[in-house]
Formats: sequence, structure tokens, C-alpha cells
Amino acid sequence: MVVDASVLTELVLGLPAAEQAAQVLSEWDLIAPSHLDSEVLSAIFGLLRAKRIGDERASLAVTRLVTAPVERVAAQALVRDALELRHNLSAYDALYVALARRLDCRLVTADRRMATAPGLGVAVTVVGG
Repeated sequence: MVVDASVLTELVLGLPAAEQAAQVLSEWDLIAPSHLDSEVLSAIFGLLRAKRIGDERASLAVTRLVTAPVERVAAQALVRDALELRHNLSAYDALYVALARRLDCRLVTADRRMATAPGLGVAVTVVGG
């Protein structure tokens, strides 16, 4: 199953959908494009800057991120396929969908906008809200 940054962010920070995300993710082998880490780290930075989390929680989240059992696939291998999805998705989201298409597998996200974008061509599981 392809996991996106929105789900992993929920999980590593213990956000509201973390329990549901953990349950869904525990049932699958996980894979993601390599930019996953920078996207989750960006979310952690944003929460730090907004003072919604402290340094200790951020450090724990980073530890959880780097030890998460997610196989990373070089984003470079997916950029041509992602380009085909440019009309309905951001470049970052298109990389997740491109990987799910390539592997013919399900995508899990907490991003309803991405999940409902037209023309994904993959099954999507939405966690949270």
C-alpha cells in the first residue's frame, strides 16, 4: 500500500487520526516516494513555528519518521508518470498516485482533496475526519 505524508504525519505526531492510521497501516507492507520524509518534516517544522508542538514532541516525531517501516522509492523514477497527473494534483501528490498506479495498489491518505481528485485510477483509503 502506498502511504502519503498526510497519514504518516498523523501517525508520527499522534494527531487525531493516528489511531485509525496505525490500524490501517498495520495490515499492509508500506511504500512511498522518497519525498515522503521531506513532506512530513515540513509539517513538523510548520507545527513548531506555530508553537503547536514543542521540541521534544518534534524530536520524537522525527525518530518515528526515520524508523517508520515504509520502503522509499526514488521520486526520480516516478516524475514522468507524475507529469501525466498535473491537471488535478500537486506535484507531490502526483508522485504518490504515480507509484500506486505503477504497483497497481491502494493509496492511503488523510487528504480528502487528493482522494477525490478526478482521474486517479487507483483505489484510495481515507483516514481521519
